[in-house]
Amino acid sequence: MNKQENNETADFERLIHGYDRLSHRAEQILGSSATHSRDIMKKALEAAREKAIELGELTHEEATRVHEFVTQKPGSDCSFPIYRTLTI
Repeated sequence: MNKQENNETADFERLIHGYDRLSHRAEQILGSSATHSRDIMKKALEAAREKAIELGELTHEEATRVHEFVTQKPGSDCSFPIYRTLTI
């Protein structure tokens, strides 16, 4: 593996880690209830995104990319952790 491939792999792993952290924080904010509204979910995900930026876990651009990925409307067989207990 060359240096560029190593950098791309590291960047991808950083985004995966950012996704995991963002999802985890949003789930903590929402609690375990599956009846939360879409607006609450949006606010929780935005707060988690801002926290990742504030803590330096992700750059603004990275956090925005992860946030956009997380907030995509899931398919019928979606396995994203944030959507396992919540209906958006």
